[in-house]
Amino acid sequence: MIPDGSTAPALSSFSPAERRARWIAALTALALVALAIALGANPRRGIDLRVYLTAASRFLDGSPLYRASDGAMPFKYAPPGAWLFIPLLALPARGATVLWNLLSVATLLASARWWSRRLGLGEKGAACVGLTVLALAHPIFFELHYAQVDLAMLGLFTAATDGLERRRPVQAGIASPWRLC
Repeated sequence: MIPDGSTAPALSSFSPAERRARWIAALTALALVALAIALGANPRRGIDLRVYLTAASRFLDGSPLYRASDGAMPFKYAPPGAWLFIPLLALPARGATVLWNLLSVATLLASARWWSRRLGLGEKGAACVGLTVLALAHPIFFELHYAQVDLAMLGLFTAATDGLERRRPVQAGIASPWRLC
């Protein structure tokens, strides 16, 4: 059942091109989920997330967020950016990285779906999304490899744009400032 109360059409009701587009989208999503888990579970990955988690821990301790001793990998965002990562401190480092990567993939897919609809790509937009992700495989790999925040920023931008288009100022207002952290 779809949230609006309707039911999804059976896959057989789509044209061959639409079925192919849906398969491409599904396989793309599956590949991204597998990559997110594999990279997140590797203890040598997720370097950027470690910086955010360190900042969150320092924020809780009341100690300085910005330290010269952090060397080449300092926390360089506004202080509210640190406390956004506090919930992830409840997990072991690998679990936090896997969860962060899975949330990043979910954000990418949801944003891509929203933008493909916004651009009027229809059902075939799913194939466009899949092929675009494939074309951007290298940057997406590094996004997940380092557990970066760029896909979260994309999601916030998309949520703010959606809020503006639907005349939901609270949604737009909540999503917009966090992009600056």
